[in-house]
Amino acid sequence: MAVTLALTTGCAGSIAGSSGESGGQGFAYGADQQEVTAAIEGLDPVTLTYQPASSSPDDTAAPSAQAFKESIESRSNGQIEVEIVYGQAIATYTELPDALVDGRVDIAHLVPSYLPAEFPAFNDLMTVSQLAPTSPLVGEMATSAMLNELAWSNEAVLQEFEDAGLTPLTPQANSGEYFFLCNPDNDTTTAEAWAGRSVRIGSQAGESAVRDMGANPVSLEYVEAFEGLQRGTIDCTMTQLGSAASFGVPTAAPNISYLTEGSFAGRSPAAHVGGTGYANLPLAYQQIIFDAQPEYFALWTQHLADSNVLAIDQANDEGGTISALPEEVQERILESQGALLEDDGESPAIAQALEQDPAALGEAWVERANELGFTDGGDLQSISSWYSNDDANFLPYTTTLYEDVFVDHRPE
Repeated sequence: MAVTLALTTGCAGSIAGSSGESGGQGFAYGADQQEVTAAIEGLDPVTLTYQPASSSPDDTAAPSAQAFKESIESRSNGQIEVEIVYGQAIATYTELPDALVDGRVDIAHLVPSYLPAEFPAFNDLMTVSQLAPTSPLVGEMATSAMLNELAWSNEAVLQEFEDAGLTPLTPQANSGEYFFLCNPDNDTTTAEAWAGRSVRIGSQAGESAVRDMGANPVSLEYVEAFEGLQRGTIDCTMTQLGSAASFGVPTAAPNISYLTEGSFAGRSPAAHVGGTGYANLPLAYQQIIFDAQPEYFALWTQHLADSNVLAIDQANDEGGTISALPEEVQERILESQGALLEDDGESPAIAQALEQDPAALGEAWVERANELGFTDGGDLQSISSWYSNDDANFLPYTTTLYEDVFVDHRPE
């Protein structure tokens, strides 16, 4: 059951709950367990309701939610219990902001791209992801780091969360590169074949790209895409392979198309956030939760790689094709997306992000990954042959990201 307490708010750029009833004694990042135990001694036990991205305990994103829960419960000596609710069972993504504020959910994977009117700055910042590095493993790692570095310093984005009564834990959750997944009877090899095609999209950036391809964008939450593809009410879905693999979308739409140069805007449509229940926790409890993010992010990063493998395997099992988009279509997409950044003066979020040189930030995070021993052993089509989660340990990278970018925004 969700925690129900009076709402308190903090300031943009910091975490809510550093004063008033939600204050109390805290501890420094990296403190030993004895210090943490002393800080939480005498605090009432709490149970927090957590709605992650996972559709079920069996999908590739579920370990990240479980790692987050286990880190919190262990660090709090069991005084914080985290109850995971899968499959958006309490609130759909469009209902989730209200559920976080009214206390039905305490912490959640939120998708602000479904709510562009409520989160315009967040959606603007997503367009900058087209400047991120691209590769199946290191590119995704660097994109996550780049976008969070940009988001944590972006006043407009942080203000939107505060105005909505939400506290960002991870202000930009990279969900992976976008692909087009189409039904078996849909040709994907010519520009003419895409004309008039119905393509499910999940963001404003996707809508403009699909229109400029000559296709018809259809707005659907990704949980509805599989049924639409099965019934033939849509021909394709523009989605990330993590979402696709979780719902088995490649089994219904095994023809996968992708960009060979550049990247799609909107690669980070989500965020990890706290609601009223989180904001009103004692300071030490908030710190425990915030400090659990390296473990969460490590398994989330593994999920991105694992889901790439799973989606490609699902498509291959169905006899699907995995090929580049026609050159003419790619040119239209990149031109359309580039236009989203040209009027940056109209968007404070974009203007501030571009001042930080996102491409250079992305490459710097690629170098950090390389220094820690992470490399791409090939392309997406061959990922099963060079990547295995048996050998993966992303915690050193996500701890580096946390200490370099997140710690300055830790509750205090």
